[in-house]
Amino acid sequence: MRELMMVLPLVLGVVLGYLFARGARGLGQKLAVTSYTFITSVIDTIDRQVRLFGRTSVVAVLLLIAAAGLMIFTPSTGTSWAPLLGKVIGFAANIALGFAAGVGANVVAILSIPAIRDSIDCQLEMKRRTRRRLSKFLAMLLILFPLQFAGSGPSYAGEGFLVLAIDRTDSMDPVQRETGAKIEVEAALEKARRLHASAILVVIFDEEIMLSDMAWVLVPPERVVEDCRDARPVPVAEEGFITFAPGLAAGRKQQSVDECLVRQGAGREREADERRTFRERLAAATRVTPRADVTTRIVPLLQWLVQRPNTLAVDLLTDGIDRSGMPLNSLRIPVDMPVTLIITRPNPKRATPSLDDVLAAARAWERVPGIKVTTVGEYAALSATEEEGKP
Repeated sequence: MRELMMVLPLVLGVVLGYLFARGARGLGQKLAVTSYTFITSVIDTIDRQVRLFGRTSVVAVLLLIAAAGLMIFTPSTGTSWAPLLGKVIGFAANIALGFAAGVGANVVAILSIPAIRDSIDCQLEMKRRTRRRLSKFLAMLLILFPLQFAGSGPSYAGEGFLVLAIDRTDSMDPVQRETGAKIEVEAALEKARRLHASAILVVIFDEEIMLSDMAWVLVPPERVVEDCRDARPVPVAEEGFITFAPGLAAGRKQQSVDECLVRQGAGREREADERRTFRERLAAATRVTPRADVTTRIVPLLQWLVQRPNTLAVDLLTDGIDRSGMPLNSLRIPVDMPVTLIITRPNPKRATPSLDDVLAAARAWERVPGIKVTTVGEYAALSATEEEGKP
């Protein structure tokens, strides 16, 4: 019985220490989310939470050192109070370690988001490869059984996507940024269809690269307009020779043409609704709130975009000022991937960058192979010319 009474306080202390450490861990996670999270910047969030983790860890280590030093260097006259004080300090160190573990777990969860995104991209690519293999198999079936499957082959040409990237730093002229975004929205549908893109990826970027704000907008399918001149009436099996009368045949022909025109009008209305919905979603995705507390890293962003396996083209709206420190000649643009840099004027309300800085940056970008540099006005004229030349 006496041995049990001696062991019971030790077991109780261990259980209480574990429970308090778990509680401190949950408190650390809760405080990291509520008080140390910036909804406008992932970099600031990680920086503040790592600092909190470091300070808490230092406090815990100092408390452990203090407890150990108290046990080692306490004089014989203090044996009555030293054990109790050592337990209190050790208990406080246990709570500090639990708090630090909670903050660290929240930081790890934030840092794992890019890995989760890469995993999703990998799964999507595996599915696309499976679809391509299946399309080849079905193509072989079409060759072997042309009479049965003529004209019914599947098409997966629209697997890629068009990228519209917009600089969110307030170093750009806000009027030209808004104008350029509107031009991108107006020209996006026809350009995506020329590229056989199935979606448009909108990237509102600054210095966060892969953690930039992104939105996907699906491209509505292009509808085939039915030629009502070739409309034929549905054959009707009736007895008698009256069914062969020229007037009755002409009436059925006109009826089939009228029905075709009704279907054609309904199809045009559906296509107009799809275009309007597409432009509304794209306009909402390209809406930018400028920020003065961030810079622009264009070179690593372009490297990441052009290396994605399904990127078909990139239109990037910016003032061309790159703060990444990476040389422009390190960029490698694929030969068959058009990359357009739409340069805007600098913000007239800011002293930097100046107009000379923007012009110098534009000249530097023009020397990069595979990149076409244009202005907002030239981009509008180019989009209008491509629209007029559309078959």
